[in-house]
Amino acid sequence: MLGGERFATGTAPGGVSAVGKIGEFHPEAILTVLKMRGLDGICWMEKAKEAASDAAVIVMSDTKAKQLGLK
Repeated sequence: MLGGERFATGTAPGGVSAVGKIGEFHPEAILTVLKMRGLDGICWMEKAKEAASDAAVIVMSDTKAKQLGLK
C-alpha cells in the first residue's frame, strides 16, 4: 500500500526478525500487530523503541489488521 506511494517499506515474518530489520532499515514509522510469532506485541514494542526511539509506532489488534487486509 505505502510502497506504491513512493515510501520505502519492509516486512518481517515474525517479531524477532522484525527487531533486527529496524536496525537495518531505520524507519520513521512502524505499523505492527499485537499478536506475532516469536515475541508478544508489548515486548516487541519495547525492543523496537530501543532500536528506533524516534519512530512512530502504530499497533493494531489482529482483528483490525484482518479488516484492513494486512493479514
